[in-house]
Amino acid sequence: MTLDVDVTLAGDMVVARMTGEWPTLDREILMHTLEQWSRVTHLCFEHNVRRVLSISDVVGVASSSAALRIYSHPEDFGWDRSIRMAIVRADARTRRIIGMAVEVSKRNGWPFELFASELEGLEWLSSEDIR
Repeated sequence: MTLDVDVTLAGDMVVARMTGEWPTLDREILMHTLEQWSRVTHLCFEHNVRRVLSISDVVGVASSSAALRIYSHPEDFGWDRSIRMAIVRADARTRRIIGMAVEVSKRNGWPFELFASELEGLEWLSSEDIR
């Protein structure tokens, strides 16, 4: 099984939905992230959108080292601080694995937040407050 990403414009936000299976190698995860985030940021800038809902329904074990690399330096993957991203990972294990990395990004001023449900992510994206 492969990792598939569907990136769409949904009103005033971009929705990126990942499905499939986590790659086993960190370099493959980093490659997929670069591809996905490039598509997302291109769509954001093209349509002047600054909110992203990133949903993962990926099975398997996420890589904590890849997550730390990605969320420690999102600018290396084409990200821009003007874009808020709600990261939705329903799987509690995946949330624990990437949670530390997301916290690092938040401490570095990136407007990211991790959620267990799409509804929570949408509520945060709709609020003016960035936690």
